[in-house]
Amino acid sequence: MEISTICKAAFLAGNFDLIIDKCPGFLGGVIGGIGVAAIVFLLIFLVLLIIIPLYIYISAAWWTIAKKLNNKNAWIAWIPIARWGLILQIGGYHWAWVFLALIPIFGWIALWILLIISNWVIFEKRNYAGWLSLAVIIPQIGELLKLIIIGFVAFRDIPIKNNKGKRDGNKKTKMKKKLK
Repeated sequence: MEISTICKAAFLAGNFDLIIDKCPGFLGGVIGGIGVAAIVFLLIFLVLLIIIPLYIYISAAWWTIAKKLNNKNAWIAWIPIARWGLILQIGGYHWAWVFLALIPIFGWIALWILLIISNWVIFEKRNYAGWLSLAVIIPQIGELLKLIIIGFVAFRDIPIKNNKGKRDGNKKTKMKKKLK
């Protein structure tokens, strides 16, 4: 009797001992299939657990920054590559510089530098230190630092400094000083 016929009969009968003894290719195929399914499940899990919340966080942060800086096209922050155009626009550059991304290596580097400069300008507009935009150049932890900094710039307002160099966040105090 042929091995494939024996394997088929053992499989239909549910005789797993015979399958293991006579059908090593079958067992290897099952284990391989389980391995592929596990990798696919892990990738789906990573997308749902990490990438989607990260996308929502970054988009919400840039949308908030654009709204606070009175940009009428803040909704563009929710479109992944178009977000770069929004950042460039808020930073004082024309949005079309985003097309540098189509030029391999040199265009990518130029766009990256323009985005860092734009972030510098945006941070200063939000009363944060512009040099915080340089966090992305720190190896290994730069992108994580950038995520944290963007969160602060978007969701935490820093009051404007008064003439004496002190931060004056109390609006009632400002009103009293104006009345005197």
